[in-house]
Order: sequence, then C-alpha cells, then structure tokens
Amino acid sequence: MPMNILLIEDLAEPAQDIIDALKTQNCEVVWISGVDEINHQTFYAEFEGISGQGETLQHLDLRHFDIALIDFEIDGAYHGGELVSPLRKSGVVCVGISAKANLNGEIMAAGAHLSVPKHALADQIRYGQFDLEEVVETFSTDTGIPDEEIARTLMSKRHGR
Repeated sequence: MPMNILLIEDLAEPAQDIIDALKTQNCEVVWISGVDEINHQTFYAEFEGISGQGETLQHLDLRHFDIALIDFEIDGAYHGGELVSPLRKSGVVCVGISAKANLNGEIMAAGAHLSVPKHALADQIRYGQFDLEEVVETFSTDTGIPDEEIARTLMSKRHGR
C-alpha cells in the first residue's frame, strides 16, 4: 500500500525534485504551495499542478496523509510552523524541510517530529538514507520517548553512527 505524502512547498523546482524522488518509493503525493484557512482537520489549500491545471484552491482532509513534508516559508496565510499542530492532531507525522537551518528549528519548536535540509531530501529518499516507512512507524507509535531523542537516534542510524 503506497504511503500518502503531503508536500507543502511553494517553489516548483525543489517540489518537483522531491515528488520525483517520492514516486521512486511508490508514494502518492499531494503538493500544495500554501494554506489559506485551517479548520480542525482540514486545510483550505493552494494545490499545485493538479492534472496540469495549475493552481486551484480546495479543501484538504489531513487524516488522509501518513506524513507531511513542510517548508517554513510558503504561500498563503500561514507559515509552515503554524501547520504542524493541526497535522499532528490529525495523526500526520511532520517533517520540516526548509533550506534554512534556523527555519527548520522553528518548525521543530512548533512540534515537528524531525527536520531535513530541503536540498538534501530528494537524494536521501532516492538512495534509502531517509526511510519514509521507518519515520512514520517510529513516530506514530507512542513510546513515551521525546520526539527529539527519537529523531537523534534515527539521524545517527542514517549516518552510520
């Protein structure tokens, strides 16, 4: 069964690179460039590239997704950090993907499970260094261990430490 990924990224080039990498892992991807409204477990979002139609605004049920890859600086009324809480409440594992370390830090402070530099993510997915199934399995189980400690363990394992 393919994983359902929500990609929240406002720039086309990195988004397409990440989408291409995710598709090599048999993932279903929905790409939005921003969020204009949050209503419990729903975003009113700016969809990109849906059937080649360009940008459209639609409601998006967050419970459909296994993992969200969230950039901090995005289009719409909210920044990426503000999206973490409704995503987590909907059972979605949240990963910050800003190109700027300080902004990934802000996404982590907002409650994201972990962060990965945007420029490295696509290759890490392609070459098995970022195992999406392991990330979802690890963070969707309540172990009582703080997310930061789990993230450090995952990252150390990924780098062979």
